[in-house]
Amino acid sequence: AGLNNPNGLSSWSSSGSPNPCRDRWAGVTCKHDDAASSSDHVIQISLPGLLKDTAIPGGQTISPSIKDLAYLEWLDLSNNNLVGQIPTEITHLKYLKALDLSRNKLSGPLPKIWTNFTQLQNVSLYKNQLGGEIPVLLSQATNIENLRLEQNQLTGQIPSGLLGGNMTRLQYFAIEFNNISGNIPDGIGAS
Repeated sequence: AGLNNPNGLSSWSSSGSPNPCRDRWAGVTCKHDDAASSSDHVIQISLPGLLKDTAIPGGQTISPSIKDLAYLEWLDLSNNNLVGQIPTEITHLKYLKALDLSRNKLSGPLPKIWTNFTQLQNVSLYKNQLGGEIPVLLSQATNIENLRLEQNQLTGQIPSGLLGGNMTRLQYFAIEFNNISGNIPDGIGAS
């Protein structure tokens, strides 16, 4: 079944042989590989609020097949009432620069592995129901400049490598309105 609704997704259809690049799906940006190749790659999905009113019993989730979008650089699914966990397969998106899953109803822990995110600069996961501890390996995503984790149900301490450690490019870090405990790591506020 296609996604046809009044919120701008009428171009999304699964009839025939769907191709988000050729069919110019709303909210999808593609890049042609090169002159020698006939392949296009999805590099951006920007659907803030556009899935909010889709009628799926139990709510809309992020499919583990997100990993198949190997060239994805930008993913914005904010404000869509998404439920469930952030699939661990999202960590396969090695070209991802921006991840915005804010203002949803996502729950469960943050993905544990962040080492593939060598280009990730902006992470917005605020206003969800994410729980558990902040993974220590988050500090392996060393290019993150903006990290927004506020208004979740995160617990435990802020990993010491996260601030003042490996993440030397971090300019903005928001963690308020969680259940964080312990001391603030050294390096906070250091320039």
